[in-house]
Amino acid sequence: MTTDTLITICIAILVGAATIAFAARSIATQLRVIAFLEFTRRYSEIIVQMPTAARALKDDVSLSSLPQSERAATLNAFRLYFNLCSEEFYLSEEKVLRKPTWRIWRRELSTYLRTQIARDAWTEVRGEYYKTFRNEVERILAAAIAQSGDPQ
Repeated sequence: MTTDTLITICIAILVGAATIAFAARSIATQLRVIAFLEFTRRYSEIIVQMPTAARALKDDVSLSSLPQSERAATLNAFRLYFNLCSEEFYLSEEKVLRKPTWRIWRRELSTYLRTQIARDAWTEVRGEYYKTFRNEVERILAAAIAQSGDPQ
């Protein structure tokens, strides 16, 4: 085998490896986008189930102030929302989703937790979630309360 042949083979291997690496990165990016869009779709479906006061982020409504039928539906909508957040957090911790993506959803969760109705819902369902997620939400909740000046 000549030197020229070896160089050609090495170049071909490098080009092939670079092509595979580029394709893998491209696929990974596409999968992250698909996951983000799927979570966004689910979020949209969940939010429309929440009462107007929760969607408008009004703090003058508590879970206990709602009629029983609306209370149950609202609690279920928040449960779905917290489930979604739990999945997002888990995937972020496992490095399936990037941290910046979780930070976007974390800010949204923080915004909701500034409302009494979301805090009430969390209090009702928090025991249903795994410890690491509960701790994360409790940190977010403490920061949200501190930002809003609400002594809770």
